[in-house]
Amino acid sequence: MVVIDARRRYRLVSGLLYPATLGAAIAWWVQAATWRPVASQDGPMPWALGFGAWFLIYHAVWYVQLVGEHDDPSHPFAYPVRRFVSDLVDVAAIIAAFAALGFASGQFHLFLPGVFAAAGLIPLSSLIGRSHRRLGNTALIAIAGLASVVGIIVHLRSDAPGITSLDVTLQREFWLVLLAYLFVPSIFGARISRAPPRFSTEIYSGK
Repeated sequence: MVVIDARRRYRLVSGLLYPATLGAAIAWWVQAATWRPVASQDGPMPWALGFGAWFLIYHAVWYVQLVGEHDDPSHPFAYPVRRFVSDLVDVAAIIAAFAALGFASGQFHLFLPGVFAAAGLIPLSSLIGRSHRRLGNTALIAIAGLASVVGIIVHLRSDAPGITSLDVTLQREFWLVLLAYLFVPSIFGARISRAPPRFSTEIYSGK
């Protein structure tokens, strides 16, 4: 019986699942962004392209951190099951998001509850991956989660298929949370650790 230990789990995620789904998502987004109208077919909405870019930036930044986390051989290897589950949730979020945006099929038909549900998987992934003891970190995760829940409920209860002003506002909230994540990586699970004494910079390692 083959035992999937921590290193095999890490290699499965960092070497196969994450880069495969992220690469597919990049291809789908570029195809949508460069799409030109044909006949009467509707193209991707700017709002959808913006949300697709949001997913790509978040997951690309986290993937870089994930791969770079174990570059230093002197750093003890640690990839617990909760981290593995968290990264699987991230992979699911990428696939779900681009399917709901209509980019994966190339039809560009938005399924808005699915878009917000996929966005909600990101704060969920962060909560699974590590415990958040700082109020500020938890608050920002709660904002992203609340925005997802609002988007899901509104569109499940509404028959309107188009983008509303509320959707624009919710997307802005997600972008603000992403900017906070980029400047303070610990918010969504990136742990800041000090580099060896001979360096004066800081490096980011995993959750």
